[in-house]
Amino acid sequence: MYLLGTQELTNLFSLDPARSIHGWLQTVRPGEHELFVSAISLGMIANQIERLELAERNQWRRRYAEGRRKFEDRGSIVHVDIGVVDVWASNLRGRDLVEDDETTGERTPLGEDSRLVIATAITRGYSLVTKMTPVLQDIANFTTLTIVEP
Repeated sequence: MYLLGTQELTNLFSLDPARSIHGWLQTVRPGEHELFVSAISLGMIANQIERLELAERNQWRRRYAEGRRKFEDRGSIVHVDIGVVDVWASNLRGRDLVEDDETTGERTPLGEDSRLVIATAITRGYSLVTKMTPVLQDIANFTTLTIVEP
């Protein structure tokens, strides 16, 4: 079972076949009930769409709505529940988890929204489909998180 990371879900919604997620899906071919997304990821993407210029925003709104509807129809959206909150609170909240921005080189704390997506994967026992980063490797070292790179 797989949980798409927020960036991979964005890449899927982009419909760009050059994005690695599309090749991964063709290779792995997860079943309809093996591929999930976090409600948190959907919220993060919706928030980013509203920050785009109008023409791009309208295009992305359509892509988002279509993609979200597919996951809703399959019952593949995972919501934050008390189990996720427990894992987040005991393993991820308050920890010094820092990401390196590849573009700017800045170091920023891992956001609580990303921590909740990670906690969702851990709680459900899903492999998180995302690019491996040092902070994710650290989390995998002290939790049961499994990362699958597309």
